[in-house]
Amino acid sequence: DRIVNQIVEYARPRELAPVRFDLSDLIHEVVKTLDVPLQAKHLAIQAAVSPMAAHVHADRDQIKQVLLNLLLNALDAMPNGNGVIQIRTRVLPQAGRTAWVQLEVEDEGCGIAPDHLEHIFDPFFTTKHTNSASDGSGLGLTTAHQIVREHGGTLLVESRVGAGSTFSVNLPAPDARTTVSAARE
Repeated sequence: DRIVNQIVEYARPRELAPVRFDLSDLIHEVVKTLDVPLQAKHLAIQAAVSPMAAHVHADRDQIKQVLLNLLLNALDAMPNGNGVIQIRTRVLPQAGRTAWVQLEVEDEGCGIAPDHLEHIFDPFFTTKHTNSASDGSGLGLTTAHQIVREHGGTLLVESRVGAGSTFSVNLPAPDARTTVSAARE
């Protein structure tokens, strides 16, 4: 049932409901929901949120789902526990184009094999049966990738086997008009 529900959710067209929200509040909310599994594995999350990258204009619930998927994968990648998951935000300027707000999730886990990297965003691709105690449907990263693309952003990964992975969510930064109008409301 769980897998069928995930397939239906993945295939369902989503209507974006973008709002301006505080990314640090969202990070705090998601981390709080993971208190129990973090404590059970003796893992910690350290967050470094740049004040310049504190706000985004996106569908809050969907970005929450992206962050939750990335953090759950980080937890699964660290089956032995006793580590730290880093969450960072920053603004990435781009010459002549809208800057990005970047949200990074970095773990100290098992990493992703180079031959798997090109498939991690493919539907139903999973390695969880070989590197963790969790079952995976192979839709978490696929869904996260789709959500980020629908927001005009990118989801990138860097990984080293045995050293961990870093997932970078890049979303268009709110432009000056968004910032001004949000401040007036």
